[in-house]
Amino acid sequence: MSLMNFVVALVAAIILFEPFTRAPVSRSMRFNARRSRARRSFIQAGTALMAGLMLATSHPAPEHISPTLVFGSAIVLVLASVYWAVRGKRLMRPLRMFAVRR
Repeated sequence: MSLMNFVVALVAAIILFEPFTRAPVSRSMRFNARRSRARRSFIQAGTALMAGLMLATSHPAPEHISPTLVFGSAIVLVLASVYWAVRGKRLMRPLRMFAVRR
């Protein structure tokens, strides 16, 4: 059981810290690049939600892991999935043609 919790925590760490490991994207990107970023964001949201639900529904041994730590990490994963879903929705919207840049 602790091996499953370790694997879920490892996948969650990879998902949460993946955006910080990429090189910054230039300002001039095409719609296809935005759509692929939105698709990746939706995939990250789904994976984080599933990992959070797996963490919340697993029953760790009480002497090994604190239940508050398990539920806290599950809540963090669910909040991250909500963030990525909103981010993906914003990326799917088309850019304004004559928007004023500030």
